[in-house]
Amino acid sequence: MKGLPYQPHATLGGYAKFLIESRVRILLALVASILTATASDRFTGWQSCATSGCHGGGKGDDQVLIWKKQDPHSRAYGILISERSKRMAEALGIGEAAKNAQCTVCHSPMQSAAAEKIAPSLKQPNHGVSCETCHNPAESWLRFHTRPDISHTQRVAAGLRDLDSTYQRANTCVGCHANLPAELAKAGHPTLRFELARQLAELPPHWQDFSTSQSAGAWLTSQATLLRELCWLAEKGNTQTERIDALQWILRETSPGADTLPADRAPRPLRAAADRLAKAASAARWNERKTKAQFDRFVALTPQIRDAAAAIAFSRAEVLTPALRAMVLGLDPATMEKAKSSLASLDLAIRSPTVFDPKRYAEVVSELASAVRNPAPGKH
Repeated sequence: MKGLPYQPHATLGGYAKFLIESRVRILLALVASILTATASDRFTGWQSCATSGCHGGGKGDDQVLIWKKQDPHSRAYGILISERSKRMAEALGIGEAAKNAQCTVCHSPMQSAAAEKIAPSLKQPNHGVSCETCHNPAESWLRFHTRPDISHTQRVAAGLRDLDSTYQRANTCVGCHANLPAELAKAGHPTLRFELARQLAELPPHWQDFSTSQSAGAWLTSQATLLRELCWLAEKGNTQTERIDALQWILRETSPGADTLPADRAPRPLRAAADRLAKAASAARWNERKTKAQFDRFVALTPQIRDAAAAIAFSRAEVLTPALRAMVLGLDPATMEKAKSSLASLDLAIRSPTVFDPKRYAEVVSELASAVRNPAPGKH
């Protein structure tokens, strides 16, 4: 599958043979692109990246140390052995969460790898979400990818996943960060909210190329990608109407979204249009004027939440909140500092539909708008 265009319905090869008839086959298909491997590609483990001459800190490249000590992805497996996960597993009747593919597919994906995909030097597949989960099995490119005379194109041709664009990053993350099977939600799994701008800004970075000034573009790309995936699920019978409606509603309130997305909700054409929007958004550049204008446009949507039916109001608030945050994040740090309190209140407001108050939500959005529109001292 290497070199092919992104396919949300790609098969998982050796990973899924024993799960074809299981409850998790849709999720496995969604995250397939994260773990794609050819017959000759094998996983070598994060330890193979951690030497002092590579990413272990010896040359100032301390990506592995950052991931291991600060990045929550390295602790994803630990969640499966928590008391909460044990209770969820009991409710689902699946045995141990840490050994069931319905859980490990996202929390510890290498556990599902076929034996022939594990390099002999790797005695025990990594627990957690480690380097190769995002960057692809490393055996074919490990020994030369840090050489200065090797181009990015050559690395990608050898099997390294291309994560240069926001579109590619969103594709890599969306499966695990967006799709929650209904039975897991009923068993107590926390709500998943996928929004790439906040993730890129708040995760301890082992990359150096993301500028918060482009947060609006990261938001738009990731939400279009999310809409595409939800439409694909709808085609398979897993329809999440309120989420799709809310995403379509807010994305059409952006200029590129209004030009690209149809008003109709038919899954197949909407999915194709959402993918076109994600690609275009990934390539676009944002400036302060454009970001502020989009922020104002989003603020003006609050009456459509305040006056809507309860379920619709909550779904719209769920997508408007990260949109507002991404716009503010794309402005100067002083503005973000002034807006922190209101943004935190918006996060609290959408923690559960049972406590959501649309009128209070609209008031907090107004407070946020006031904080953003009043310039910080020294700014004119």
